[in-house]
Amino acid sequence: MRSVLSQTLPTHAPSQHGIVWKSKWKASYVIAELDATRTKLTLSELCGCIWALNFKIFNHIDDLNETSALIVLKPNMTYSSTMHFPGHSMTWKLSDEGVIIERYPVHRISRSDEDWSYRMENEAVIMFQQ
Repeated sequence: MRSVLSQTLPTHAPSQHGIVWKSKWKASYVIAELDATRTKLTLSELCGCIWALNFKIFNHIDDLNETSALIVLKPNMTYSSTMHFPGHSMTWKLSDEGVIIERYPVHRISRSDEDWSYRMENEAVIMFQQ
């Protein structure tokens, strides 16, 4: 059981040392519930999806369905966007507080209560994981 569980756990899952699970589905459920509140993203999670960027100034905070741009964070710490002309790139870095793109305020990472998807947000924009 332990070997099957360890082969299917995400790489960022809490240590399973000393825990005895009676079934894989229970263990998977507990790990998923624990993971649902995690806001420290790995490089592969940040770069493994497209982010929909919305400007808060143009939208009411409860109705941010109007996507202004699609964002891609790349593993080489560059950033590209449909908002900029082709070939334009900016840099980004991961800090303890969140994601910093160029000299913009830090984008704090949080989770959706509905589907556990990630979002990044600062004073001006909010980005949703696609």
